[in-house]
Amino acid sequence: MAACLGELSRAELRARLADNALRLRIGPFAYALGSEWPGLADWLAPLYARYPRFPDDECADFRVRLRWRGLHGRLRRELAVEFEGERLAYRPFGPDYAPPHLEWGLNWGVAFHAGRLLMLHAAVVARGERALLLPAQPGSGKSTLAAALGFRGWRFLSDEFCLIDLQRFELLPFPRLVALKNASVPAMRAHAPAAVIGRDFPNTAKGCLAHLQPPPGSIEAMDRPAVPAWIVFPQFRAGSRARLEAVPPERTMARLCTNAFNYEHTGLTGFETVARLVSGCPARALEFGTLDDAIAAIDALADGREPLSAAGAR
Repeated sequence: MAACLGELSRAELRARLADNALRLRIGPFAYALGSEWPGLADWLAPLYARYPRFPDDECADFRVRLRWRGLHGRLRRELAVEFEGERLAYRPFGPDYAPPHLEWGLNWGVAFHAGRLLMLHAAVVARGERALLLPAQPGSGKSTLAAALGFRGWRFLSDEFCLIDLQRFELLPFPRLVALKNASVPAMRAHAPAAVIGRDFPNTAKGCLAHLQPPPGSIEAMDRPAVPAWIVFPQFRAGSRARLEAVPPERTMARLCTNAFNYEHTGLTGFETVARLVSGCPARALEFGTLDDAIAAIDALADGREPLSAAGAR
């Protein structure tokens, strides 16, 4: 079994970050991380404790680093994110907001440099080897719902990137930290009291953020792909009762294609892959107001006993 980041002491973490040599793996990607701000180690240690490291003699897919900005960065206490040595176009930030910027840098690398995979904007969970896709726009509740399902018997694969191997038609797990936003933070603390959740970052561009370590078993099983079985388009609406509605194939196809990171660059293979998803997976729209109701509706769908709403397809 690969050594995990949690086996390193804080001093070792700080030293590796200073040398741009903290090497860890998330799903199919190997990262080399660095930070000129040593305090990053204290945030990383509990949240990344279960993630595996990879050997120093193996190449990293992506290199992400936090650096003091310019010659006077240490005096101004401003940092910037570098990806493969090039500064990303985030505004400089203080050390207190280094963790969310690091996370955005990790995601940036996947979104723009993993073209060998079809990447849909969807959370993914699985029962055994059968996967449920949760495609949706930001603010729909998909990340929170996927994490909640992970604490109720489903295997968590990803909260945002549905990675499809175009040759094997498999979904590759990418169990990164879950970025909880605003009301989702207290909701998940109440739903899963044993969850490892980092500190709050108020007043970011996306509101208040906190990062959740993926549910137990998901990191350890990140080398196990899954096959697509169901598609559910979630939408949280406060006060709403859970309601599933069938979505016709042509609308499912349109929503998947327009809710993707790189569909337009995958050509005929990407089109055929999405068409295969649509033809092989029943699609539903799910409106929900509580996590418990949403989980009950999804469990019913997976068990083949779901009551469809009479309101009609979307």
